Amino acid sequence: MDVFESNLEICALRLRDHPNIAYQLCNGFDFQPQPDASVTAIFCYDAIVHFSRDLVASYLKDARRVLKPGGMALLHHSNYFWPDTTVHYGHNPRGRNHMTQALFNEYVADAGLEVVEQILMDWELPSLDCLSLSSASRLDPFWLIGSHPKWTKGSRFGSSEHREATKPRALSPNVF
Repeated sequence: MDVFESNLEICALRLRDHPNIAYQLCNGFDFQPQPDASVTAIFCYDAIVHFSRDLVASYLKDARRVLKPGGMALLHHSNYFWPDTTVHYGHNPRGRNHMTQALFNEYVADAGLEVVEQILMDWELPSLDCLSLSSASRLDPFWLIGSHPKWTKGSRFGSSEHREATKPRALSPNVF
């Protein structure tokens, strides 16, 4: 998915031996025309580091729309604090736009996603970037009513019991 058709053409040429890859032109604000709850994973590396805050928030909100329950988004984003909007981001180190780990986490929560793990990365400055894994929660009726016998709100997602309970299971060939 890209906003420039020429980038899609380059990818299609480079990956021509992989017929299972689809290429989609997007509008630069969200994942349209991708259908709701249609993907299990989103991966974006070295693009979001240049996005403005409003675009980051827009893509995260739409990630929630397109991810299936339990789907994951692995996003490489800026961790560069520079709120001066009068300076073009291209003048910042490595062309990083203003975004911090904390601000990204707010946007993730506002989008209805959950941060699973984050790693700060050094480029030309310490912790200039961040790699964030976020998840679209599985629908859990016990969580919704707050009455699960083993877990309490705030601690259950990191527990081994939760990981075991939410681990994908193989389906019988007769299940549709």
